[in-house]
Amino acid sequence: MSPGDRDIAEAKCAELLAAGLIRESTSDYAAATVVAARKDLTGETLARRMCGDYRGLNRVTKSDRYPMPMAEEIFDKLAEGRVYSTLDLIQGFNQIPIKEEDKQKTAFHGPDCLYEWNYMSFGLKNALAKFQRVMNLVLQGIPQAICYIDDVVVFNKDGKQHVADVAATLAAIQAVGLTCHPGKCHFGVKTVAYLGFQVREGGLSVQQAKVEVVDRLKPPTDRSTLRAQLGFLSYYQKFVPNFSKTARALNRLLREEEPWKWGEEQKSAWRTLKEAVKSAPMLKLPNPEKPFTLYTDWSSSGMGAVLCQEEEGLERLVAYASRSCSPAEGNYSSYEGEGLAAVWAVELFRPYLQGRRFTLVTDHQPLMWLMTNHMLKGRNARWAMRLQEFEFDVKHMPGKTLQQVDGLSRQGPTEQPSTASI
Repeated sequence: MSPGDRDIAEAKCAELLAAGLIRESTSDYAAATVVAARKDLTGETLARRMCGDYRGLNRVTKSDRYPMPMAEEIFDKLAEGRVYSTLDLIQGFNQIPIKEEDKQKTAFHGPDCLYEWNYMSFGLKNALAKFQRVMNLVLQGIPQAICYIDDVVVFNKDGKQHVADVAATLAAIQAVGLTCHPGKCHFGVKTVAYLGFQVREGGLSVQQAKVEVVDRLKPPTDRSTLRAQLGFLSYYQKFVPNFSKTARALNRLLREEEPWKWGEEQKSAWRTLKEAVKSAPMLKLPNPEKPFTLYTDWSSSGMGAVLCQEEEGLERLVAYASRSCSPAEGNYSSYEGEGLAAVWAVELFRPYLQGRRFTLVTDHQPLMWLMTNHMLKGRNARWAMRLQEFEFDVKHMPGKTLQQVDGLSRQGPTEQPSTASI
């Protein structure tokens, strides 16, 4: 450990010891301590921080399979709200005590001493699952309060009820000895930043702070930085039409066997994705009481889909989706390709479409035949079987009218398509 890293580790251990989060240890176990660089999406170092290397402990730890909440399910629930409050727990993990008999297992080397944790630490295999379980138990009697790990949000349609639910949530948190950070809590607002998105009644957009991060991105100079940037941008791919197609030139560079060449194709794709996320439209949060319309499109390089709902006479975007075609899929006929796109899109949006009637719009007339023919064989028969559990109308719209799925306006098509019911 370098002198500089040693100073960082000494200061952090002293801080944790004073707070009672760690104690001196006589354990037979000892994880190595490293001081790692925390880098931004351009690869520049922001800070250096101490952490324990618990890979050995994690390998022999029985996995906690407690399910983590899906962000999409959380946002679907938040669509019901008109007023929101968010609560942030102070160093949430460090508020969960470790069983006395297990503390010795968390021992780690300090610069001049062996320490062990009194409270849960990052890096331990089951920390996320354990914390989520605790929070779900704490909030189980308050249906309008939901959490993702240590980020709690309370949502209501009625302001008076909101005050009551926020009070109940704070009381439940206090009752188990957890503490919130007052400077990071927001109460009774109409729009709130949550999990990287900006949420408001019926709508979802990219959080402004994240837009600013995207704006500051510099072209990557190595695979590691490119991988980090693509991971960040792909978190918002539901806002970006044909994200997968655009990212193909960048994804190729992630392969170790691919020579690193930041050429014009990569520069263009990178700029396109950046601008698409920066200028992303607000998406409508889905309303389960209203019908959905699903537009699909296929080409030899990839497929795309747009999920919409009508609101006040206009079609509003709920989500974009896209993926690249495999070499075999790229050789499909347009008839087969459109069938593949339909099956992929319907199954992708299954949580919204299953159990309710919706409309599937395609620019390929034979797909209507696929949905109504009872003498199918092979791949077509398998696709029809996969779609049979859904209830929908197939609408054909010529390509010149439909254009490409990624070019759909928020108002949707203006011509009346032909219809075949299934």
